[in-house]
Amino acid sequence: MLRFVLTIWLAFAATNVLAAEKTRTDALNWYQNVYFPNWQDPASLDLRDVKKHFFSAYRQHEDTGSFTTEFPTPAFSDAIQRDIENGWAGDSLDYIAEHVINRGTTAITVKLTSDMGDSEDQIFCFWYLLSRRNDSWGITNVATIDCSQIP
Repeated sequence: MLRFVLTIWLAFAATNVLAAEKTRTDALNWYQNVYFPNWQDPASLDLRDVKKHFFSAYRQHEDTGSFTTEFPTPAFSDAIQRDIENGWAGDSLDYIAEHVINRGTTAITVKLTSDMGDSEDQIFCFWYLLSRRNDSWGITNVATIDCSQIP
Protein backbone atom coordinates (compact mmCIF):
# COMPACT_ATOMS: atom_id res chain seq x y z
CA MET A 1 0.00 0.00 0.00
CA LEU A 2 2.80 2.41 0.88
CA ARG A 3 4.46 1.72 -2.47
CA PHE A 4 1.17 2.56 -4.28
CA VAL A 5 0.75 5.85 -2.37
CA LEU A 6 4.37 6.79 -2.99
CA THR A 7 4.02 6.01 -6.71
CA ILE A 8 0.89 8.19 -6.97
CA TRP A 9 2.55 11.04 -5.04
CA LEU A 10 5.67 10.93 -7.26
CA ALA A 11 3.54 10.96 -10.41
CA PHE A 12 1.59 13.96 -9.09
CA ALA A 13 4.80 15.80 -8.12
CA ALA A 14 6.38 15.14 -11.52
CA THR A 15 3.25 16.40 -13.30
CA ASN A 16 3.30 19.64 -11.30
CA VAL A 17 7.00 20.19 -12.00
CA LEU A 18 6.45 19.63 -15.73
CA ALA A 19 3.42 21.96 -15.72
CA ALA A 20 5.41 24.68 -13.94
CA GLU A 21 8.27 24.31 -16.44
CA LYS A 22 5.80 24.58 -19.35
CA THR A 23 4.31 27.69 -17.72
CA ARG A 24 7.80 29.17 -17.41
CA THR A 25 8.59 28.51 -21.05
CA ASP A 26 5.18 29.71 -22.28
CA ALA A 27 5.22 32.97 -20.31
CA LEU A 28 8.78 33.94 -21.23
CA ASN A 29 8.23 33.05 -24.87
CA TRP A 30 5.00 35.06 -24.92
CA TYR A 31 6.68 38.16 -23.47
CA GLN A 32 9.78 37.95 -25.66
CA ASN A 33 8.16 36.85 -28.94
CA VAL A 34 4.61 38.19 -28.84
CA TYR A 35 4.39 41.24 -26.55
CA PHE A 36 7.87 42.82 -26.54
CA PRO A 37 8.33 43.04 -30.35
CA ASN A 38 5.63 45.74 -30.33
CA TRP A 39 8.15 48.09 -28.70
CA GLN A 40 11.16 47.42 -30.93
CA ASP A 41 10.12 49.51 -33.94
CA PRO A 42 8.08 52.68 -33.38
CA ALA A 43 7.30 52.88 -37.11
CA SER A 44 5.16 49.75 -36.81
CA LEU A 45 3.79 50.42 -33.31
CA ASP A 46 0.02 50.29 -33.17
CA LEU A 47 -1.38 50.72 -29.67
CA ARG A 48 -4.58 48.96 -30.77
CA ASP A 49 -2.47 45.84 -31.36
CA VAL A 50 -0.75 46.25 -28.00
CA LYS A 51 -4.13 46.63 -26.30
CA LYS A 52 -4.98 42.99 -27.19
CA HIS A 53 -2.30 41.87 -24.75
CA PHE A 54 -3.93 43.56 -21.76
CA PHE A 55 -6.98 42.41 -19.87
CA SER A 56 -9.78 44.91 -20.46
CA ALA A 57 -9.32 46.37 -16.99
CA TYR A 58 -5.83 46.02 -15.56
CA ARG A 59 -4.07 47.44 -12.49
CA GLN A 60 -1.43 50.11 -12.94
CA HIS A 61 0.84 50.52 -9.90
CA GLU A 62 2.80 53.74 -9.46
CA ASP A 63 4.63 55.55 -6.66
CA THR A 64 1.44 57.45 -5.86
CA GLY A 65 -0.74 54.33 -5.60
CA SER A 66 -2.55 51.96 -7.90
CA PHE A 67 -5.64 52.19 -10.03
CA THR A 68 -7.66 50.12 -12.48
CA THR A 69 -7.59 51.40 -16.02
CA GLU A 70 -7.76 50.37 -19.66
CA PHE A 71 -4.83 50.33 -22.03
CA PRO A 72 -3.77 52.71 -23.41
CA THR A 73 -4.52 55.64 -21.17
CA PRO A 74 -4.69 58.99 -22.99
CA ALA A 75 -1.60 60.16 -21.07
CA PHE A 76 0.34 57.06 -22.21
CA SER A 77 -0.73 57.53 -25.84
CA ASP A 78 0.35 61.18 -25.70
CA ALA A 79 3.73 60.27 -24.15
CA ILE A 80 4.41 57.63 -26.83
CA GLN A 81 3.56 60.14 -29.57
CA ARG A 82 5.91 62.71 -28.02
CA ASP A 83 8.69 60.12 -27.75
CA ILE A 84 8.28 59.19 -31.43
CA GLU A 85 8.39 62.86 -32.41
CA ASN A 86 11.53 63.30 -30.28
CA GLY A 87 13.40 60.48 -32.05
CA TRP A 88 12.55 57.34 -30.11
CA ALA A 89 13.95 54.49 -32.23
CA GLY A 90 12.69 51.52 -30.20
CA ASP A 91 13.42 49.49 -27.09
CA SER A 92 15.86 46.69 -26.39
CA LEU A 93 15.33 44.03 -23.75
CA ASP A 94 18.34 44.04 -21.42
CA TYR A 95 17.08 41.73 -18.67
CA ILE A 96 14.15 39.43 -18.08
CA ALA A 97 13.32 37.24 -15.09
CA GLU A 98 10.22 35.43 -14.03
CA HIS A 99 8.54 33.97 -11.02
CA VAL A 100 5.96 31.29 -11.76
CA ILE A 101 3.15 31.68 -9.25
CA ASN A 102 1.00 28.86 -10.58
CA ARG A 103 0.11 27.33 -13.96
CA GLY A 104 -2.05 30.31 -14.86
CA THR A 105 -0.08 33.18 -13.32
CA THR A 106 3.49 34.37 -13.82
CA ALA A 107 5.32 37.53 -12.78
CA ILE A 108 7.86 38.95 -15.21
CA THR A 109 10.49 41.58 -14.36
CA VAL A 110 12.23 43.40 -17.21
CA LYS A 111 14.83 46.06 -17.82
CA LEU A 112 14.55 47.95 -21.10
CA THR A 113 16.70 50.53 -22.85
CA SER A 114 14.87 53.05 -25.02
CA ASP A 115 16.98 54.28 -27.93
CA MET A 116 16.16 57.97 -28.00
CA GLY A 117 18.02 58.70 -31.22
CA ASP A 118 20.28 61.72 -30.77
CA SER A 119 19.32 62.11 -27.10
CA GLU A 120 20.58 60.02 -24.19
CA ASP A 121 19.07 56.53 -24.01
CA GLN A 122 16.56 55.98 -21.23
CA ILE A 123 16.40 52.90 -19.01
CA PHE A 124 13.08 51.63 -17.66
CA CYS A 125 12.21 48.68 -15.44
CA PHE A 126 8.81 47.05 -15.14
CA TRP A 127 7.09 44.26 -13.28
CA TYR A 128 4.22 42.53 -15.07
CA LEU A 129 1.70 40.07 -13.72
CA LEU A 130 0.61 37.77 -16.53
CA SER A 131 -2.43 35.53 -16.46
CA ARG A 132 -3.27 32.78 -18.87
CA ARG A 133 -6.33 33.30 -21.02
CA ASN A 134 -7.34 30.75 -23.60
CA ASP A 135 -4.08 29.57 -25.20
CA SER A 136 -2.07 32.73 -24.58
CA TRP A 137 -1.16 35.19 -21.85
CA GLY A 138 -2.44 38.64 -20.94
CA ILE A 139 -1.24 41.46 -18.70
CA THR A 140 -3.32 42.00 -15.55
CA ASN A 141 -0.96 44.27 -13.57
CA VAL A 142 1.95 46.58 -14.41
CA ALA A 143 4.32 48.46 -12.13
CA THR A 144 7.28 50.67 -12.86
CA ILE A 145 10.07 49.54 -10.56
CA ASP A 146 13.41 50.89 -9.35
CA CYS A 147 16.09 49.69 -11.78
CA SER A 148 18.66 49.49 -8.97
CA GLN A 149 16.90 46.25 -7.97
CA ILE A 150 17.82 44.64 -11.30
CA PRO A 151 21.27 43.52 -12.48
